[in-house]
Amino acid sequence: MNWEENKSDEKVFFRRYRITHDFFSTYDIPIVKGRNFSKEFPNDIEKCVINEAAVKIFGWEEPIGKSLIYGKKKFEVIGVIKDYIAQSMHNPVEPHWYRLYSDTINLNGVYSIQTAPGNHTKAMHVIKKEFMELFPEDAFEFTHIQTIIRDENANKAWKVIRNISVFFAVLSIIISSAGLFGLVMFFARKKMKEVGIRKVLGFSVQNLYMKLCSEFIWLLLIANIIAWPAAYYILFGSSGGT
Repeated sequence: MNWEENKSDEKVFFRRYRITHDFFSTYDIPIVKGRNFSKEFPNDIEKCVINEAAVKIFGWEEPIGKSLIYGKKKFEVIGVIKDYIAQSMHNPVEPHWYRLYSDTINLNGVYSIQTAPGNHTKAMHVIKKEFMELFPEDAFEFTHIQTIIRDENANKAWKVIRNISVFFAVLSIIISSAGLFGLVMFFARKKMKEVGIRKVLGFSVQNLYMKLCSEFIWLLLIANIIAWPAAYYILFGSSGGT
């Protein structure tokens, strides 16, 4: 994709959406500049709407009336929407551009439907009936936006808990290492007399080192054998690989 006034070969990743006239009103996404798509303007099929992140990347002070080039077609910008999180709360807001579907029936996309409060069950029966008449060979599947938001929030909370757990685990390792170092120093001082005698008897430095460290090495090996599988399960196993 290219854009008006682009004087470089810079490539920018865009999320491209094809929507209908009521998309922004359904999701309560405000138009901050220009206008929304309108059925009163048939030529809107050749227009587009972008988000604030896209305006910043293009460096446009006045985006309305500018053009985006997709393939061999030009799409005039008629509106700018407020930035919103489309994919994940953990990712930065990406540049978006929107254009209208040329057909009223979308065979390969997702339908967003807003129901009136208190009429959800009745509305779902009507929606399912209409869907099966249009797509008799497809399975009817739907998800509530509240469910998507709840799952995203749960995933975010789990990652926060995991990060806190990792922080305290690292802190515990540092404190334990400091304690172990102090214990080794205390043990070495107690063994000074024994070390002196063994050195007089001809023990090498390597033999003395192994003799002093052997007890701690076995304890460390046993501790690691127990700790690493448990830590791996806590970090990865219980989260289902996320």
